[in-house]
Amino acid sequence: MTTPTPELNASAKYPKTVVAAILARTRYGRRDVYTMEACYKVVWSNAQANWAVFWGLGKYKAHQSYSLDANEIMVAGSQAEIRHLVDSNYLPTLPLFGNSFEADKQGKVDTRDIKPFTPM
Repeated sequence: MTTPTPELNASAKYPKTVVAAILARTRYGRRDVYTMEACYKVVWSNAQANWAVFWGLGKYKAHQSYSLDANEIMVAGSQAEIRHLVDSNYLPTLPLFGNSFEADKQGKVDTRDIKPFTPM
């Protein structure tokens, strides 16, 4: 087992940290991460070509190790902050999406640029 690493301290209060965590997702496979703060899991869907918050298990505890897939990141913040960030369309496309079966079948590779973010 590899040593879990912090998830780049991605926080909805600092959207650029979330963008950095997304842009770091360039390899397939699972990885172990260590949460520095309580977080929610934010997941990329190739089928919908969009980010969504996985509310199912609630907030993940701080100072714990979790196993995440290549399309998942942990983001610290309140439900309202994270929902606002995800719904704002500010977050970039997962870098791995361009190589996906779904992107090819949809006839598109989403290359949207990072947009200005309006805080709550």
